[in-house]
Amino acid sequence: MNRTHRNNHTRDAAPAYRPACRPARRVYSSHASATAPLGTKVHRKRRSRFNRARNVLVAIVAIAGLLHISGLANRLVVLIEPNAAATFLQFDEDECTWSLVLVNASNPLPDGFSVETADVGGGHSVDKRIADSLNAMLEDCRKAGYHPFIRSSFRTRDQQQQILNERVELYREAGYSGEDALSAALQWVALPGTSEHELGLAVDINDEEDDEGMYTWLASNAHQYGFILRYPLDKVGVTGISNEPWHYRYVGKQAAGEIYQTGEALEEYLARSK
Repeated sequence: MNRTHRNNHTRDAAPAYRPACRPARRVYSSHASATAPLGTKVHRKRRSRFNRARNVLVAIVAIAGLLHISGLANRLVVLIEPNAAATFLQFDEDECTWSLVLVNASNPLPDGFSVETADVGGGHSVDKRIADSLNAMLEDCRKAGYHPFIRSSFRTRDQQQQILNERVELYREAGYSGEDALSAALQWVALPGTSEHELGLAVDINDEEDDEGMYTWLASNAHQYGFILRYPLDKVGVTGISNEPWHYRYVGKQAAGEIYQTGEALEEYLARSK
C-alpha cells in the first residue's frame, strides 16, 4: 500500500524585517555560487538532489512491488487451480513451472490441453522444449554401447484411450471379468487425461537388442539431461503405477538432480518443495 509521508519539520519561519541598506548574508560552498544568498541556490540544489534521489527510490520500490506481486500471482494460479494451471503453464518459459506439472490419477489434464511438439524421429514427437535434451541423452547412451529407441512418446487423448482399451481386452481374453480387466489394465496404462504422455514430457525407451544394461545406464545418467525414472519399483505405493524401467519424464536438470539424490518420486518432491 502506498502511503503519503508528511514532513514533520515546519517550514523555516519568514525572515525578519531587514533594513534595505543591510547587505544580505552570503554563503561560500564548493556546491554553490560564492555569491548565492543563503536559502536560495544551496537549498534549491539540495532540494533538487533530494527530489531526484526520492524519485529513483520510488521507481525502484514500485518495480520491485510489481515483480513480487506477479510472482505471487503465478503461485496462486498453481495453488488454487492445479488443473487449469497446466494449460496456463505451457506458455510460461520458466522451466521450474511447465516442466514440473504433475499429471496423475488425482491431477488430470484439463480438457482442451495442447502442447507444441517437435519430431524426434521414428514417427515420435515430444514437447519441443525437451527435444534437444532427449536427443542428447539418447546419443550419449549409444556412445556407451547401447541401442536405445523410443517406443512411445507424445499421445493424444484418443490414442491413450485406444491403448487402454487394447490392454483391457488382453486381460478379458485371459479370463478376467470386465471390472477386473480394467483394474489390472490401469496398473500399466493411465486413464485418458491422466497420462504424462499426453503432457508431451514423457517417453518410453527400449533397447533394440533387449540389453537390460541400458536401463541401468539411464537410471544412473538421465538426471544429467533433466529426466527422471518416473515409476521406480520402490515407489509403486506413491505413484500408483507399476514399475516401468523404460518410462522417463522430463522435469529439468535441477529438479532431476535433486530427485536422483533423494530417491523421491515426483509426487514426494513436489510435496516437499511447496
